[in-house]
Amino acid sequence: MSGEIRRDLEQLIRDKRPDLTKSHRAVADYVLSRTDDVAFLSITELANRIGVSEATLVRFAKELGFSGYPDLKDYLQKRLKERVASSRKIESIMSELQETESTVKHVLGNQIIHLDNVIKLVSDEDFDSCAQWIANAGSIFLYGDGVASVPVDSMAFWLTRFGMKVVKIEHGGRRLFDGAYMMEYDDAVVVFAFGRDYSDVSMLFDWTRRQSAKAILITDVPYTRMASLADKVIVFERGPMDIFSSMAIPVAVADALVVAVTKHKGERALEAVRRLEDIRDRYGFL
Repeated sequence: MSGEIRRDLEQLIRDKRPDLTKSHRAVADYVLSRTDDVAFLSITELANRIGVSEATLVRFAKELGFSGYPDLKDYLQKRLKERVASSRKIESIMSELQETESTVKHVLGNQIIHLDNVIKLVSDEDFDSCAQWIANAGSIFLYGDGVASVPVDSMAFWLTRFGMKVVKIEHGGRRLFDGAYMMEYDDAVVVFAFGRDYSDVSMLFDWTRRQSAKAILITDVPYTRMASLADKVIVFERGPMDIFSSMAIPVAVADALVVAVTKHKGERALEAVRRLEDIRDRYGFL
């Protein structure tokens, strides 16, 4: 298998997925969502976990251009080792910063460049559709794993301030549906997910579809299982220095989405703010 194809393996899997057999799609989804696990599983262990035959795994590996399953596994292990060596990335970043006269100008300057790209690339029509769905929703369910909870918290604060019913999904895995099981047909789900395909998000969006609610994904990885299940996908690069997982740009996008929502809600949003101000005034909070 060529080095170029190896570098684009994940993209290759996503591109090929629609044309794969049902069993090969099951393998593709598992590999994309649990890549690190697959790197250390024997062919028998992986076959048992997915519920396919070992021959299916061999054919899947060959479909991607590998000589067989061991070749695929060897590639995944090498990629994992490269990713784990994050200290090299940190050293590179620190070296780059030491060569600049102003750290703040360097970091914020790069953020401005990426933010300008968001303005150019994000569709106004798609953005407005998302805002309208949120404005008209009975409840808005928000989810972001790990550091992606930062834009979720910002969005939850402002939507609640404007009188909207917000449900933050706090956990993944077994507790993913602790609040989401109450979802109804007139609700909307907004998910922030960056860096990879999340199986939890795919499950959440599958449930969203079953409830006939609206699913909105804000991400930097468009060709994923979770993206295929969303009604709208807002795609942009979250910014430089990804070793630190900067959420500056996602928060800015979340703020812009909230402003767009208030335009659709109009007077209803202002009434909620006035009511809050009246309550504060009543109890002496200026």
